[in-house]
Amino acid sequence: LTVNGRRYRWMRDPLVVEFASFIGKQARQRLAREVMSSTAARWWSDAFDARPQVWIGRAYATPTAGIFSSGLAGKPPSAIWTSSAVAGLPSAWWPVLKNGPDATPPEGPQAIWRLTPHPDARVFEIRTPADWRWLCEAFPGPAVDGWAAPGWEAAKQQFDGVHLTVAGLIRCQGAEVETARGLAKLDDWDAESTAWLRWSLVSLERLGTVAWSGQRRAFRRP
Repeated sequence: LTVNGRRYRWMRDPLVVEFASFIGKQARQRLAREVMSSTAARWWSDAFDARPQVWIGRAYATPTAGIFSSGLAGKPPSAIWTSSAVAGLPSAWWPVLKNGPDATPPEGPQAIWRLTPHPDARVFEIRTPADWRWLCEAFPGPAVDGWAAPGWEAAKQQFDGVHLTVAGLIRCQGAEVETARGLAKLDDWDAESTAWLRWSLVSLERLGTVAWSGQRRAFRRP
């Protein structure tokens, strides 16, 4: 790096290292502010019912209360999972389903269903680490892998579901949070989504199927 005719070696000049770190931090903070305030990001803190809720499953599968998903570390067991419809994608969950860090793309076409929640459904919104802290303290459950975690059976008595917003995903996932019961960490959600602790859906509509093959994505209605 050359500044005003002087040549610096990044790893040998502490002043340059400190300056670069400061500039990098400032740039990241500015970028974060710009992204969060952009028009495209306005829905990132929206409640679960601001957009249609979508379920993706095997081509001939039908979402049903009889299908129950066991919880992973940091995730609740759920009657069903949904995510918000997103322009240009089947749902906010599709990129993770397709390119998830611990999974390969699904084989064959996947069915897409729009699920309409009950108008009186009670859904807790996670937008900040403070929201995760409140869940852990209001409904204390057993620790998961050493982390304080909510007791989902108790939470189910008050809420029908828990919605992790895009803003919540960015701010919370992987972040350590101090609680009255020790450190807590929301993890493994990976996408904006709603975990329905109880079946609180009043209608289903099959929209079509989606398939992934290499770099080609096809969405078609029935």
